[in-house]
Amino acid sequence: KLYVVILKANFTVQTFRSIFIVCKYSAASEFNPYRVLGVSTHASQAEVKKAYKQLAREWHPDKNKDPGAEDMFIKITKSYEILSNEEKRANYDRFGQTDENQHHGQAPQGFRHFHDNFYFDQSFFHFTRSTRDFTDSKHLLHHDHYMKEVVPDSFKRPYLIKMTSEWCFTCIHIEPIWKETVQELEALGVGIGVVDIGYEKRLASHLGAHRTPSILGLINGKVTYFNYAISKEYLRQFVESLLPQRLVEKVTDDTYLQFLNGWREENKPRVLLFDAVPSVPLLYKLSAFAHQDFVRFGYVDQGLTETLRILQQFNINTYAPTMLLFKENTEKPADVIQSRGMKKQLIDEFFSNNRFLMVPRLVNQKLFDELCPVKQFHRRRKYCVLLITGEDEAFVPVNDAFFAFASANTKEVLRFTYVYQWQQQPLCDALLKKEDMTPPQVIILERRSTTGKVLYRTVKGGWNGSDEDKHRLHEQLELLQRDPSFLTYDAMLPELNNEFASVSVPHDLRQSDKDVVLVLQSQTLHYSFLNVDKHSQWMDSLLELAPSSRPRDEEEEESTPSSKRDYTGYVLALNGHKKYFCLFRPVFTGDEPDCSRSSDEDGGGSRARSRGSSRQRSASTRQIHHKLDRLSLWMERLMEGTLPRHYVSDWPDLKTISPQK
Repeated sequence: KLYVVILKANFTVQTFRSIFIVCKYSAASEFNPYRVLGVSTHASQAEVKKAYKQLAREWHPDKNKDPGAEDMFIKITKSYEILSNEEKRANYDRFGQTDENQHHGQAPQGFRHFHDNFYFDQSFFHFTRSTRDFTDSKHLLHHDHYMKEVVPDSFKRPYLIKMTSEWCFTCIHIEPIWKETVQELEALGVGIGVVDIGYEKRLASHLGAHRTPSILGLINGKVTYFNYAISKEYLRQFVESLLPQRLVEKVTDDTYLQFLNGWREENKPRVLLFDAVPSVPLLYKLSAFAHQDFVRFGYVDQGLTETLRILQQFNINTYAPTMLLFKENTEKPADVIQSRGMKKQLIDEFFSNNRFLMVPRLVNQKLFDELCPVKQFHRRRKYCVLLITGEDEAFVPVNDAFFAFASANTKEVLRFTYVYQWQQQPLCDALLKKEDMTPPQVIILERRSTTGKVLYRTVKGGWNGSDEDKHRLHEQLELLQRDPSFLTYDAMLPELNNEFASVSVPHDLRQSDKDVVLVLQSQTLHYSFLNVDKHSQWMDSLLELAPSSRPRDEEEEESTPSSKRDYTGYVLALNGHKKYFCLFRPVFTGDEPDCSRSSDEDGGGSRARSRGSSRQRSASTRQIHHKLDRLSLWMERLMEGTLPRHYVSDWPDLKTISPQK
């Protein structure tokens, strides 16, 4: 078979050389990369590269419509791959061997149709890129875009990022798998990125990725590298492994009421996801991660006998996945969706319409800004009806009466909220000090500027939840909508405390040699401390009530009457309502490592500990700041909810004080 060549005008020597290369019989005895590129066996790397670029531009299948262009382009590329690599070139020169010798007459497996994904810089070749590489081109990342948009967005969804380059021939092998994986994961809500390290060296250096192809994951601003064989299933598992644990809580007949009643503590609506698969689908996990700031997720496996009662309770159709969203009323869902083809867009719309409780608590400035926006023009006027109250049992009837009133008044211009006075004391002082009032009080306010200025008025008579109080509040809200000048007071509000913010351990506690730090877990973290001299008996009682918190070596030491446990530097995270605690045992990282002890973050595994040496124990006490070196890691796991929990039937009496020596 002889190729027929039509010579055009204005051909050059280079064109003639290109034509000469392909004017040959296909039954050539041997694949020769030198002949393909038209260079001598002594050609320098610069000459090889120059010849390759010229031929690649001419025979690129997107530009050259010759039927043999694809095969020729593959041979040109393979030739350059061999001759541009010193080791492969030397191997060919000595033995005439290439990895693809036995397949020289056809496109090598793995490289067939590789032009579908391989692209060149259009500024160099001066022709428009084919739409065949659109999968990569639309996901290309640049340094500024990555830092300003992708990293912040990674706190809402994980990213899968591929490192590649225009001259990465190995990258061609993974393209079919990458395309298929991107198509599936992007539809579920996973972010996709592609970094060309040839053009984005700054970003590649920032990511610490200098080899191609490489794949990495990004979530919450942190980068993780994928180190397994590239397959769609492994990449899917990798993305799933990036997500925090306990995003979705497994719910059964015995736990669903406790789950639904958690709305008050977490200040979030609750969602129950019903499906017939044993493990939580990735789509639900990604949705839970994206909306975790506003909604708490639970999963009900419809195939378990332990979920029959909850299925009957809410009359669930088991033939299609179902989502029930609950707010303050735990007996009746506030919203429902059911679909056999549950899609991301449907789920996102469902949650965007149900981000808040009927009466949410103001726990930070961001929430205040969303619930009670600043007045911009008359048609967007909104009023915030704020209950200043407490969370003690005495306030429960008062709060419930306010919730009931708000549920019956759902006008668009009104937003009902509440705060706990002790959590937002500066805000409450600014609103109550002029009239010298004490909670519970209802205040109607309108925000007038982002700097904190508000117009407000306190509802006379306070708020006890009586019918008279409800009638009075209703009248004043009606009057306000007729006459905005009803709000007669003005104030400058401080920024709200962030009740969910993490707080670092105070420096003076780190330096103390007599303290047990208490981290009280509720809606936020509150720090306190116990004095070892006064409260060691309380610690003994607490650990006795929870045997799971005591490692074996400590149990052995207890058998020795003279042994006395040193609690210096211990940290407890207590959940008073649910009656459990997490325990951090201090780690000594000074000059005597044998006296080190680890925290519960290893799940209660082996712990190296001193065998009662008073000298070692004294050294450990002096190095208290070293003992807390691993506290930050323990705190991360505490916030993730992955630490072991030690439950107690009741809390020991804190009034128990150890006798003074």
